[in-house]
Amino acid sequence: ANYIIETRDLLTKKGGRDFLVSLRRIQTNNDTSHVQAADVVQAELLQFKGIGRKVADCVALFSLDQRNAIPVDVHVKNIAIRDY
Repeated sequence: ANYIIETRDLLTKKGGRDFLVSLRRIQTNNDTSHVQAADVVQAELLQFKGIGRKVADCVALFSLDQRNAIPVDVHVKNIAIRDY
């Protein structure tokens, strides 16, 4: 329950719906900047307690129109780094 309360408070402090809409609007026109836009959105979402990289990328991709956000499970990433 503490995660929910802290998330609510932080979201309210950041501007609530307007904050989330602003994350959706972070877009750029060239391919290399799209990765940077997804990184900016991820960094903003990681500020919320209980949100990790994969969840942040899922929210960015499926709710905030960040098409270059790629959700990757940490265990899959570690195996890929180790074996490939």
